[in-house]
Amino acid sequence: MAYLKRSRRSVKRSHLCRCSSLVLALFLFSSCVMVLFFLIIVLPDANFKINGSLSLKQMRFRKRLEVDSLGLLGEEMIKMLGTDLPFTVFIPSEQAFEEILKMQANGSDNKQTASEREAVLSRVLGFSAVPQHLLSVEMSSGQELPLYSISGFRLDVTKVSTGMLLVNNVRSKLVDLRRGKVIVHLINGVIMDAEFEQAVKPVDEGD
Repeated sequence: MAYLKRSRRSVKRSHLCRCSSLVLALFLFSSCVMVLFFLIIVLPDANFKINGSLSLKQMRFRKRLEVDSLGLLGEEMIKMLGTDLPFTVFIPSEQAFEEILKMQANGSDNKQTASEREAVLSRVLGFSAVPQHLLSVEMSSGQELPLYSISGFRLDVTKVSTGMLLVNNVRSKLVDLRRGKVIVHLINGVIMDAEFEQAVKPVDEGD
């Protein structure tokens, strides 16, 4: 009888151990599932900051805009530069082209000939294209960098607290876009020297 009692107690302990192991395994499995759910579903939608600049949501939204964000004139400048060399270029926004250079992508209300239009874009490219890579995510907030364009024009670039770039006091609209090996920053203005600025200014404004 004593032997049977000991056997029963042993069986009970063994059964309890197996139950405990099963509960522990289920707990670990559910924990792993929750972690995977967080990493795959929740984390990408969180508004975490990357390098103190853009959030994940902003970066995904910016990626969707890359296809047509430069506009036709901006893409024309990139075509002139080519995309097979490591350049950084500060492209004017469509609004900047229209308001400052009086240029429109469709050519409406524009008295420029095709050759004149190409000459203006070429000059702007000379001021705004830099023969090296510059990514805003690789700069710290408040950092300043002096750069020189392919025409020798000096560009003073600063990263502001919002993660955008300020180049010669012209603020960027979108940063770190890609066209092949070229890094593109879309800016709310036009990079140019005083002489060219005077040359493209309308007659009534220059008087």
